[in-house]
Amino acid sequence: MALDMEGVLTPEIWIAVSEMTGIPELRRTTRDEPDYDKLMKYRLNILDQHGLKLSDLQRVIGALRPLDGALDFLRELRATSQVVILSDTFEEFARPLLRQLEWPTLLCHRLEVVNDRIVNYRLRIADQKKKAVAALRNMNYYVIAAGDSYNDTAMLKEADVGILFRAPGFAQAHQGSVLNPKSEAQNPKAARNSKFEPPGNAAALSIFGFCHSFGFRHSAFGFFNPPPWSRGRSNRAAPAPRSSPGTTSRKPRR
Repeated sequence: MALDMEGVLTPEIWIAVSEMTGIPELRRTTRDEPDYDKLMKYRLNILDQHGLKLSDLQRVIGALRPLDGALDFLRELRATSQVVILSDTFEEFARPLLRQLEWPTLLCHRLEVVNDRIVNYRLRIADQKKKAVAALRNMNYYVIAAGDSYNDTAMLKEADVGILFRAPGFAQAHQGSVLNPKSEAQNPKAARNSKFEPPGNAAALSIFGFCHSFGFRHSAFGFFNPPPWSRGRSNRAAPAPRSSPGTTSRKPRR
């Protein structure tokens, strides 16, 4: 399972910084600006204009808490599946939040800091979310990915199953393929125009137990690449069942 962090498990860090500092320009996220390089240069310029240092941001982040239900959701998910968090955040920001989430694996980027001033940022690799999912699939893992914004759409489309979680309307329109499975069951032709109905919090994901039974139906989610059991068709086959340790498959006798 590959999850985005901000907006799925934790609050949006830059929005929290904006609220704590009273700088509305810092509210812009990848939900508003899909060009990540353009967005980060904009943010760093704002920080310089207001004299904000890394330690100032870390104090704000240290006061944040995971979204309601996020830890319980992760505990349940990690008990039944391997989980990796793929985020466009930075190691220097994420540590306080990871501690509260019981240290899940996080793949993200790094900041360049000189005398507490953030002077630049370093991407781990370009398009790292999509490439991480692709690498896992190349290792014969069956990957379910969940995210909430523009910078998640590439990994959602790369995954065997991609799930938009509490996505803003424009992200749905950008892809044009976010469905309301409940409505689809009633009227398949109307599914394309169905509205997104987000759950109340991150714990809503675990309620449906999709790590136990992938055939769930709920109006909170939209599939980018619906699995065979969810819509009756898919361009990717479900993983073949694995034999139990110490057993071998045998051909039936004629």
